[in-house]
Amino acid sequence: MLLEIGPGGASGAYFVMDEPLQARLPQDSHVMVCSDGRPTMRHPRGYGSFAKVIEEYVVRDSLLSPAEAVRKMTSLSAATLGLDRRGQLRPGYYADILVFDPDRVRATATFSEPHRLATGMTAVLVNGEIVFGAGRPPARNGRMLRK
Repeated sequence: MLLEIGPGGASGAYFVMDEPLQARLPQDSHVMVCSDGRPTMRHPRGYGSFAKVIEEYVVRDSLLSPAEAVRKMTSLSAATLGLDRRGQLRPGYYADILVFDPDRVRATATFSEPHRLATGMTAVLVNGEIVFGAGRPPARNGRMLRK
């Protein structure tokens, strides 16, 4: 357990998850990968959830293929949440694309440094426009989706 007390109050992280169960769940074709993390929270999942799946379940443990991991993070999640025209590369859909090398992806955020960016991403496109990569400074081209 990690407990941190600071100017914003107290927060805790409890490490009681069942590791064998955590390894089995992602292999089910109906289990999607999502996160309630956000950049403003003081938890590593705000910056590292998806990178951790690639790093651990795809590369290290070979529990998922890269294609299946991406499906769980994109089209399966978008369909389950009812996000129209998202999660697939198809005509008329929003072109949200992340270009990455699975062997280089690392979740670097920690509980003591939760705002560290993951590595291994080459480019990010939101609505078809580059917002990260290709020598460009990070930009914001998206919007919050509400259902």
